Amino acid sequence: MERTYSQKVARVFELICYVLLIPAIISLIYPAIAVFGGLLQGRAEVFFVGLIPFGIAGVGVILLIGYHKLAENELDENLFSTLWIATAIYNFLLLLPWLLAASAYLQSPEKLTDDGNWIGFLILLSIISGYITAIYFSLKVYSLERFIRI
Repeated sequence: MERTYSQKVARVFELICYVLLIPAIISLIYPAIAVFGGLLQGRAEVFFVGLIPFGIAGVGVILLIGYHKLAENELDENLFSTLWIATAIYNFLLLLPWLLAASAYLQSPEKLTDDGNWIGFLILLSIISGYITAIYFSLKVYSLERFIRI
């Protein structure tokens, strides 16, 4: 049976999520230390701030499970729209700090003219374009699913 466009995009998103799991797991080492340190010291604010990255990663894992189920045609048809809207919102929220960093670069042009800062700025723009691409495809699949149901 031919895969739908939604299943193809879900498979690509699933593969990207598997690749991004490696740096995500590595980046959770310091928040885990903060969580355990907050517990041992009895400081609730350190504990709860340490849990924020785990919440972000948890939402990403839930989306990964949704992509896998959709790609395997196991996801309930009523959840298609929820998956793609949640993907767009999740990627938009992750895009905001990168946009802030890009605006800081653009507001001080001397940072760009320093040696090697163009490379950093181009890397920053590639990260931003990756998030925008994810948002674009999730909204495109969402609109296609809505069009098919009409």
